[in-house]
Amino acid sequence: AQRWGVALGVVALLVPVAGMALKGKKKGATVKGRALIDALDKARVSVERNGAKTPCKKRGALRHQCSQASWNYVGPSSERVGDALRRCIWAHPVQGAVLRINFPRQKLGGAIVGHHGITDNAVRSFTSGAPVTLKLLVDGKVVLTRPRANSRGWDRFRYDTSSRRGKVGEIGFEITTTRAGGRHYCFDAVVTP
Repeated sequence: AQRWGVALGVVALLVPVAGMALKGKKKGATVKGRALIDALDKARVSVERNGAKTPCKKRGALRHQCSQASWNYVGPSSERVGDALRRCIWAHPVQGAVLRINFPRQKLGGAIVGHHGITDNAVRSFTSGAPVTLKLLVDGKVVLTRPRANSRGWDRFRYDTSSRRGKVGEIGFEITTTRAGGRHYCFDAVVTP
């Protein structure tokens, strides 16, 4: 009887987690292509403040630690954003600085498609939180700017690269905010064929 109680307790804990993992995976919701989260081992991550660039230290193959604060890193994560669990690149902005994430030598395809958002918990907990701005760069040139307000959502962005399909270039992201407190932010990006 005690074994059944433990087994039922484990099942009761796992069912909601499995449901969270599946939410948001609607048919057609997945973008086909090469996910940049899978290239984090080759990414160059740095923080630029007042013109001085400081590289973030690699911790393992995929995590780039940008300060002593545990949350201040760039790396793979699963976060609840826009009412669904998302596989994304955690990129907490740094106060008074630009967080730069560069993916060198990427073969370009038809487009760079992605999403970004602030975690649902951060939106709830920091009601007067500042917006976070994502800039997409191709070969060092800003090609797209997307602010994300302090509200729940998983905003889509897309930049057409079909004129450069098959060519190699650098894909970069700049993450900024005016107030970094509670800006638990992540994004994803895919290079489409």
